[in-house]
Amino acid sequence: MSDEDETDQVSIEETDEVEVEEDEAQEEATEQQEEEQELPEAQAEQEAQEAEEEEEQEAQHEEQQAEEQEDQQEEEEEEQEATGVANDDSPIEEAEKPGLQPGDSVRLKGLQSDTSMNGRVGKIQRREHAEDGGRFLVELGTRGVARVREANLEKVEPTRRSERLAKAKPAPAKRSERTPKKADRVK
Repeated sequence: MSDEDETDQVSIEETDEVEVEEDEAQEEATEQQEEEQELPEAQAEQEAQEAEEEEEQEAQHEEQQAEEQEDQQEEEEEEQEATGVANDDSPIEEAEKPGLQPGDSVRLKGLQSDTSMNGRVGKIQRREHAEDGGRFLVELGTRGVARVREANLEKVEPTRRSERLAKAKPAPAKRSERTPKKADRVK
C-alpha cells in the first residue's frame, strides 16, 4: 500500500468515528429530552398518587373519629341506663327548688314592712319574673294577695284552714250608712 492508501483509510476511519460520536450525541440528546418529558409526567403521577394517599388517610381518620364518637355515645347511654338518670341539660336551680310551686301552702316570715303579716299562711298563685329571681304572689284568703320574695316564704303542709282561706274570695265591701242606696235617695 502506498502512502495515499493509508491516508485514505485514516480519513475514512476518522469520519466514521466522528459520525459515530455525532450519532451518540444525538441519541444522548434524544434520551435526555425523553427523560425530561418523562420527569414532569412522573412527577405528576407521583403527586397524584400522594394526593390519593392523603385522601385515603383523611377518610380513615374521619372514619376513626366517627367510630370513636359512636363508641363514646354508646358508653354514655349505657352509663345513663345503669344509673337511671337522664342526661338533662335543664338548669340546676329548678331541680334544687321544686318546693315552691303554684298551689303550695306557705307561711310568711321575716317581713319588715308589715310585721303583722308574719306567720300568716296562704297559697302561692304564681311567680313573677322567674328568670331574675322574681317574687311570688301569695293568696292570703280574706287578707288579699301579697307579693313576697322567696326568702320570706316557708313551705308548710296545707291545713284545712289554710285551704279554706286560700279558696275564700274577698267579701264585697259593706256600704256605710252615710251613702244611701239608690232607692233611698231623695230627688
